[in-house]
Amino acid sequence: MKINKLELGKALSHVSCAVNPKHGYYSHVLLEANDEIRLTATDGNLFVRDNVDAGLIVEPGSVLIDAAKMGQLDRLNKPFDIEQDDKIAHIKCGRSKLKFPIIDATPFPRIEEPLGEPWLELNFSNVIEQVLFAAAEANSGRTDFESVSMQVAKDGFILVATNGYRISEIFCESDLTEFKPILLPAEALRQCKKILGSSEKHQVWIDGNQCKISFEKTLITMRLIDGTFPDYTVIIPKNPPSIFTVDVKELSESLKSTSIAAGDKHCLGMELEGNLLHLWTFSGTYQASEEIEVNGDPQKFKTGINSKFLIEALSQVKGGTVELQIPDPPASCLIVDTENRQHRQVIACMTPPPDLP
Repeated sequence: MKINKLELGKALSHVSCAVNPKHGYYSHVLLEANDEIRLTATDGNLFVRDNVDAGLIVEPGSVLIDAAKMGQLDRLNKPFDIEQDDKIAHIKCGRSKLKFPIIDATPFPRIEEPLGEPWLELNFSNVIEQVLFAAAEANSGRTDFESVSMQVAKDGFILVATNGYRISEIFCESDLTEFKPILLPAEALRQCKKILGSSEKHQVWIDGNQCKISFEKTLITMRLIDGTFPDYTVIIPKNPPSIFTVDVKELSESLKSTSIAAGDKHCLGMELEGNLLHLWTFSGTYQASEEIEVNGDPQKFKTGINSKFLIEALSQVKGGTVELQIPDPPASCLIVDTENRQHRQVIACMTPPPDLP
């Protein structure tokens, strides 16, 4: 087979997110030449396949080639030919002749094509990005926290993620009427987030215990998590007495500057008096404070909050202002995007740092 370098580089960059470099078998990329040339990679849970244009198939076949070596070959910036015998891939690249050992490709898992019409057609990357950051990291001990939950709602569906200390939820309109809640694996979504962002239109299928996402020449398959998402709605503030809006950029910059003096717990104090929000932190010999003006007629309160979580939450707000809602007592903070009120976030409050001397 002859392969165009430019097309190979794009396909390789897509499938490499599923490569497991520590696994003897899954550290390889499957290169197939049948009706078309395509690359497939998997780590056992996430599968990514991409087609390569501008290839010439002299004889059909398939080889498993080490992904790292494949990347080095791509960086030579030259088209190349591949021929194979039982154990060796013979590669001609310009005047260079290379021999790569190959592994039997027969047992390597293939991605099955999705069946029927897609469940959804939308910019899946955009909506996932607004909730994915709130999910727990891998190996947290809570698989439900390591997921993004997809739940049916009136006139659409909800995507929501939590790590137990913060929540991000977004509502999406759709024609979906009824389905069982599913748990999308957060780690797999993180791995393929970059390639999802390369397109603005995705087709999504839920097929048994798998989610399949297709766009352009790429097909992604990930195994769903088996479990039940916790009832996060019980900690969303109901009719809180303190509701106010504030400029996103101003609040974000104030948080970033004052949190420099915060300790490892990122604890930042928030106290509202009138229309002034006082931010402070006191960590040993380090201290910082700032005041910003808010809009509304909120009830005064005093609490602590994780500054890192709040900064990340604000980075997902699309509008210029954000609405904060604080219950009494201040157990949590509800964050609402004023330009898209279908996107809500909650951060658990904490004991505030000591008052400044």
